[in-house]
Amino acid sequence: MIDSPLFILAGNGPYENRGCEAIIRGTVEILRKSYRNPRFFAPSSYWSDEQLSTQRKNESDDIAHDHLYKPIHSFTIPWAHRLMYKVSRRHFSFMKTAQWKEELRLSHAVLSVGGDNYTLDYGIPQMFTDLDDLVLEKNKPLIIWGASIGPFRKNPKYEKYMTEHLKRITALFIRETASIEYLRGLGITDNVYSVADPAFVMKPIEPPAGKINFPLHEGAVGLNISPLIASFSADREKSLNMRITTATIKLLADSLKRPIYLIPHVTIPVSNDYEYMKEALSAINGKHDIYLVPPVLTAQETKWLIGKMAFFAGARTHATIAAISQIVPTLTLAYSIKGVGINNDIFGNNDYCLMPDEQTPGSIVEKLDHLIKHSDDVKSLIKNKLPGLTQMAFSAGDQLRSILGD
Repeated sequence: MIDSPLFILAGNGPYENRGCEAIIRGTVEILRKSYRNPRFFAPSSYWSDEQLSTQRKNESDDIAHDHLYKPIHSFTIPWAHRLMYKVSRRHFSFMKTAQWKEELRLSHAVLSVGGDNYTLDYGIPQMFTDLDDLVLEKNKPLIIWGASIGPFRKNPKYEKYMTEHLKRITALFIRETASIEYLRGLGITDNVYSVADPAFVMKPIEPPAGKINFPLHEGAVGLNISPLIASFSADREKSLNMRITTATIKLLADSLKRPIYLIPHVTIPVSNDYEYMKEALSAINGKHDIYLVPPVLTAQETKWLIGKMAFFAGARTHATIAAISQIVPTLTLAYSIKGVGINNDIFGNNDYCLMPDEQTPGSIVEKLDHLIKHSDDVKSLIKNKLPGLTQMAFSAGDQLRSILGD
């Protein structure tokens, strides 16, 4: 077995997105099981040097971090976010740091770990395909790792381009059947491997006492609502979405008669669950048993907290994975194919999944109430599925070794 191989885990976001952190933590677990003393370098998208410095300071594992590209401080944050999906190849040279170039030269393989980077959910993912081209030009193995891919049907010209691009990738490790079937329809099969999302094997960690400044009640409902939902709703403006969110939280508290914990999972400047739910909560009058969890927990600590919930409803994919992987009956408030696909693979249907235009206060309460009434059946189903999902997640390491000839 090769000793101390260097893996580049590229294309991710900062740990303020706890889903991004969950992917990294799970991936490290998987590769440490399959390789002897693997090393990790994670170039990610940061808004500033200060954000990168904070991530390095708070890193609890032996993972090196750097900019995937050099931030330009005159950028506004929303503009920089759009840049991630629109940057052209001729600009990519100034985005690479010196450490990134050297680590690429020394790497055993590059894993593109963004999860849903290769979709149209956030625009044309040109930065990531340009990154792919850079890696392939250096003759380095490139794995799209634990991902959802597509669909690109809305842009037939781009779909044609992506079909040829994806065929060039060393391997596509896909986390849900819907993406595999879509790729098959494009004629992409030879380099496709079925895995589970690496976040399924991330270990929960109980937070230090000082981080939990609120009581934990039995029988509680955890709720994660994202401002991203509005972007995927056909006819909703932000103000309308906020009113729906406020009404949903209040109706849940009034109808279910259970403590409600509002649990943020992404707190980056352009999409902040905590600030969004805080604004919604501020509009609720009267006494309710509702707790807004402060945005100080890591991905592993957040997973631990979600595991203490009796039931969970979440918009962020990795928040729902944190719940399901701990056998917490879960309602997915989906905004893209990934939520639908993962749900269908686990439950065999989408009975516990609502798309954006289906998400009204009444429908969410109705689905949660149904989930609560059938919780024993749901738990039994998850218990039966979870060992297979865990095995599929860890199988990615063995499949990687086979592909690389290790």
